[in-house]
Amino acid sequence: MKTFIRVMLAVFLIAVLISNASCDNYVLPVPDGGTETPSSPSITGILKILTNNELHIFPDNMEQLKIIKYNSATQMFAEAGGIVWPDRLVIDGSIENWYTRKTIKNDIYPPVAAVVRVPNRN
Repeated sequence: MKTFIRVMLAVFLIAVLISNASCDNYVLPVPDGGTETPSSPSITGILKILTNNELHIFPDNMEQLKIIKYNSATQMFAEAGGIVWPDRLVIDGSIENWYTRKTIKNDIYPPVAAVVRVPNRN
């Protein structure tokens, strides 16, 4: 029985190490630019509808309208930095979004935004 437990523990540890080694680093952008290059956005497109807790985005790749939730933990800012409040987002304006995790395949739909970034206004 002890041998079985040791073998199972070893298999588990190896599986964890392999899965961690194969995962890409997911870097969210920060308002001041930061030192690390952020990962590619989860979705880019045009903001079509804005509600109290949802963004409806028409993606650049011309798929159907995507719904993304946002909450008090979602960071919203312009490309050059500076906070952008949800009521200041521009309908039909460009938007980039990073989900809270790199993949959302098994998550509950709609996904939650970790970061929303918009172009600078002139």
